Parts: sequence; C-alpha cells; structure tokens
Amino acid sequence: MTGISSVKKNLVYIYAESLERTYFDENIFPGLTSNLKKLERKSTSFSNISQIGGTGWTMGGITASQFGIPLITPSHGNSMSGMDQFLPAAIGMGDLLSEAGYHLAFMGGARLGFGGKGKLFSSHGFDEILGLDELITQTKDPSYVSAWGLYDDSLLGLVYKRFLELSASEVNFGLYTLTLDTHGPRGHTSKSVREIKYGDGSNSMLNTVAQSDRLLAEFITKIMESPFGDNTVIVLASDHLAMENGATGVLMEFEKQRKNLFMIIESDPKNGLEVKRHGTPLDIAPTILPFLGFKGEIGLGRNLLLDTVQNRTELTYIQNNVRYWNNSISNFWSFPTIDRSINIDIKNELVHIGNRSFRFPILIEINEDFETVMKFQFNKSDGQKSLIDHLNVIDEEKSFILIDDCKNAQNLAEFANPELIDSLGLIGYYIAIGKQGKLSKIENITSKKEYAFSELKRLVEPTFKVHRIAHAGGMVDNSTYTNSFEALDFNISRGFVYFELDFSFTLDNQLVCLHDWEGSFRRSFGFDSEGKVNLAEFRSLVAAHSKFSKCTLDGLATWMSENPSAHIVTDVKANNLKALELILKELPDAKYRVIPQIYKPENFNSVKRLGFNQIIWTLYRFPISNEEVIDWADKFYGPFAIAMPTNRAKSKLALQLSNKGVPTYAHTINSVKVMNNINNNLGVTEIFTDSIHPDRNLFDGIRDFLSD
Repeated sequence: MTGISSVKKNLVYIYAESLERTYFDENIFPGLTSNLKKLERKSTSFSNISQIGGTGWTMGGITASQFGIPLITPSHGNSMSGMDQFLPAAIGMGDLLSEAGYHLAFMGGARLGFGGKGKLFSSHGFDEILGLDELITQTKDPSYVSAWGLYDDSLLGLVYKRFLELSASEVNFGLYTLTLDTHGPRGHTSKSVREIKYGDGSNSMLNTVAQSDRLLAEFITKIMESPFGDNTVIVLASDHLAMENGATGVLMEFEKQRKNLFMIIESDPKNGLEVKRHGTPLDIAPTILPFLGFKGEIGLGRNLLLDTVQNRTELTYIQNNVRYWNNSISNFWSFPTIDRSINIDIKNELVHIGNRSFRFPILIEINEDFETVMKFQFNKSDGQKSLIDHLNVIDEEKSFILIDDCKNAQNLAEFANPELIDSLGLIGYYIAIGKQGKLSKIENITSKKEYAFSELKRLVEPTFKVHRIAHAGGMVDNSTYTNSFEALDFNISRGFVYFELDFSFTLDNQLVCLHDWEGSFRRSFGFDSEGKVNLAEFRSLVAAHSKFSKCTLDGLATWMSENPSAHIVTDVKANNLKALELILKELPDAKYRVIPQIYKPENFNSVKRLGFNQIIWTLYRFPISNEEVIDWADKFYGPFAIAMPTNRAKSKLALQLSNKGVPTYAHTINSVKVMNNINNNLGVTEIFTDSIHPDRNLFDGIRDFLSD
C-alpha cells in the first residue's frame, strides 16, 4: 500500500447484517429504505457487487472485504474459532492501516468467539476488539439484548461515542462495527424504532429492514454532521446476501438481480456516483483505500474505480477463476508442521504444537511430512459435519490425531473395539491416533499430556504389519529348526507369510540358514563340526547328510521371487549388521520383505538407516527392566515390534507396550491354550510358532487394528 495524499482520513466501516442491495430496489420493495437511499444519492455507490463462493455468510463476507480472498476452511466456515490465529499468512486492510499508524477498533453486538470473529481482528492489526461481553457493561440495561446480542440502537450509540473519542485524538483510526437487527429469519426490533412498520406490518423481517434504515441513516448523518465529519469516510456494506428469512419468497423471485450493498459516503461529496462495474466483495478494500489517501491492491481485490484495460482484464480473470484457487487460498491458514511434540492442556482445552495453540475438540490431519490441517466442529447449526464425519472421509494417505468429547466416542465404533470405547466413559476428553481410519491408540486425557515426536511417528505412520511368524521356517515332517526349503514350501501353503530363519556366516563370509555351528550343526548333519566350513562345503554337506534342503542366500532369493507374499524375519547371532548388509544386496525387495531382528536397541538406528521398513527388537539376549525397554521404545520410530520369551510377557511388559501402541511377539509358542492366555491376559499381539496354523483363533483385539 502506498500513499497518494498527505492527508489521511479516518474510516468508519459498517457491516450491515444481511442488508443486501435488493432491499433498495423501489420496484421490489417501494419505500423500504428511503432514508438510506437519500444518503446513497450523495455517495459513491456500487450497484453490481455479486456474491461468490466463500463470501456468503458473515465471516466469509468480512474475510473477503478485509483480505480480498474468499474464506476457505477445511471444515465449516464458522468453525475456525478453535484456531489461535485467523488466516495468519494473509495480509488484510487492517494489517496495512495498522502499519500506516492507524488505531483500529471493532465493536460488534455479538460474542467475539462466534466463527472466530475476534481472532480475525486480533490477528490483523486491531487494537480494540469489543463484543457482547465487553460492551454489555457499557449499556444502561444489561438485560436489553436479543438472541444474538446487543440491539442496534444500543450498539450504534456506543460506536458513535467511541467515534467522538477517537476523533478527538491525534491518531488516524479505523472504526468497524457489525449490526445484528436484520439477522434472519424474523429480524430483531430495537425498541427505539419499534413503531416503524413496513406496509401493513405483517412481515417482521421487512419491518426490521425499515427500522434499520432509520437507525443506520441517523447514525451516518450524525457522523457526517459532527465536527469530525469532514475527515471521515463512511462505508456501509452488507456482510452477505440475506439468508432464509421472512422476505425470502420475494427475494428469490428476483434471484438474478440480487446484489450486495456497498457504498462509500463522505461528508462533502461533489456528486453522487453509481458505479455499475461488476465486482465482488473481494474488491471492497482496494476500492476504499483511495478515499483514505492510499492506493494498493489487497489479495485478489482490485479498485473498482480504476477504469483501465489492465484492471478490467484482471477483474474478469479473477472473477472467472477464483473458484479454482481453493488449495492455494487454504495455505493462508499456515497450519503448523509437527517436528518436536504435541502437548495437551486439558484444563484450558488446548493442544500446543510448537508456539501455536489450538482449541479442542479438534481433528488434526497429518501428511507424510507431518504437515497438518486442522478441522473443527461447528456446533451451532444442525446437519453440519462432526469430527467423526470428517474422519470417515479422511484421505487414505493421511494420519490423524482426534481429540474429542468422550460422549462422542461411541461414533468411533467402526474403528475400535466397543469395550475399549466404553472404557473411556462419558466425561472429559479422549485422544485417538491412527492412520487411514485405523486406530493405533485411544485413551482418556485426564491431565497435561505430551506426545514426543518419536512416539507420534510410531503412532501415525503405518504400523508394524502383524502376522504370525513361522519359527525357523516352521515345522515340517514333525521336525523343527530345519531352516529348509521344505519347511518354507509347506508352511507357505498353510497360509504363513512371515518366516523366521536363522543365519550364520560360513568360513568364506557367505550366509547360510543354520542356527549355529555346534548343536544345530550336529542335529542337522548327524556329527559334530570341526568349525565353520565354506559355502561350497556346506552345499556338499546338505546334499550328502541332511534330510532337508537347508537354505542358502542365493537359493532363498530364488524362492522369494517365486513366492512374492513371503517375508523373512532374520535371526543372526553374530555380526548382525554385516549380515543385514549382505541380505539387503541379495534378497529381492529386501527393504520391505526382510524384517531384521536386532538384539541391542543401540542398533535400531543403524538398521533403520540401511533402509529396512520394519524391525523387531528381540529381548531374550538383552535382560533389562521393563522401564528401560519402554524408554528405548520411545526412541524408536516407524513400524517396529518387540519380541520376548513367554516368561517376560508375564511381567506385564507386553501389556505396557500395547498401551503405547507397540505390537509385541512372544516365542516360541506351540500351544493354542498358551497362545490365547498370553493374548487375552498379557497383551501379547502375536507369536512365533513351529506349528500353530496362522488362522487358528485369530485375535480380535489389538491385532485387528495393528494388522493389515
């Protein structure tokens, strides 16, 4: 914005609730707005202001007139009061006037919280923001209010008083107000003008319009005739076209003729001017600026008085294309990226992300880069989408954090076990975290709570895909620990997709499927080994002395290519990282089809950096406390699981990990009774087994939302 005059004028801007220009048409409503029409003849009046998408309600109309953009939100247009800032990346008229040294004030008869109105002004340069709660104490009778707030005679009286105070100061100012009496469906009658009727007085809405005509004309005239009128520009504009009300039947007969009201009034105009150029509410702010002594463009708005080829071309282009720019306009909300943690403040009903704060209930959608979109529920209107409705249609690539009232939790029935939902109760708030409509966590929030970034990544990224694991390839011919192609073929035919295999290095640093070169070697070949052998000797031993065709890495690569559903879970007792590097090179699609087991938590990041998607930390060689295990698990990220012996599961470790969204395995289980017990009572998610069929007694609890 740049100056075009050394003398800067003050501004009084009146958002007249639903007072569209159609009410001024003498052919439709003769004599309805006679007082304002007299003022219009002395004003610069814009008679062709069409309503476009994103501007058809109060917050939409204010946004368009302030920022030159339609109000695009991820949820309902009046739902964004949960935001800490209103369109923080947009630059509006308030920002520009504030930067130019103007003192800005808003006075409205309704509460500021509705639709985020107060935050719109507080985010963009306004010094005073007063609504019902702030103004009611200045009225003579605090009980004199309508269903929406202050009656207009009370409000306009307070605004005029403030106008005189601001005018007496040495600072330029912009004073904005928003009326209420003409709000549908019937209007609200200020007692000072209740005697005014339109026609036979049978239509309460038209009576209210006639009454507002008197109140607004008197208010504007007082400003014009005041000692400060010469230095004041007055804008009278409808916030939007009238919604359904007692006059709708008549208005709809002239639907194509309906326009928004927009006039600029000066105390000493040379001549009245009707501007017929087609515009929208987006053009209001840049059209006003020259009257104050400035010039400039705001958002998509253009000065409707600037009659140049370029301006006409730009206006037409914007009007024809604005509906295609919703995604770009949405970026003005500047939703945060989660990079450290989120903190939930249950007392103040806020969720903190970095230095930003958002009110819940809230649905936070998260993409793969942890960029967020905030959705809120608008509860003032029947038939509007709930947060659960938004969750039902969430993009399949998006993760989510839902914080909602517990009494709404029953709506999550299709995502979670009903017993789990019932356990939340009906009082307070709960948090649900997951991806693609699948929950990985749901719990009550009873006090302040922090979720570290690593925990969130684990909870909102794709979870570990849980399937039963065939131990050492699974049993074949009543034999275990064979690590053989016969075991793999037999058990994949039974439905297994995860196969644990033991790997050992040969003398020439190749990998073969053998648990060890001692007892396992003796069981496999019938005699003791004198130590490691090279790969060629191992092949000869298998051919000559083994009942089963033990796997080698090259043979396993061929088998995996022939069986694309198979995944290998590694068990390497020595030189695990070196073995995984070799496996990564040799086995097909190993990053996603090989699941390394690690034995030391310090190795997690190293294995993750190799590129493996899923990891299992097995505890049988690492005897640390449950608390230490959980501490380490909090540092892990991406899909992982933790495996443990059955005895360790009895320490309630699996249950503790389950409550944090971490899937667990117990090994090696070959009893259905034991399997059911550790799942139902100890919280174990799945098992390593030699023999239990993968579809036997499928778990119906946590496994349902951790598996594919």
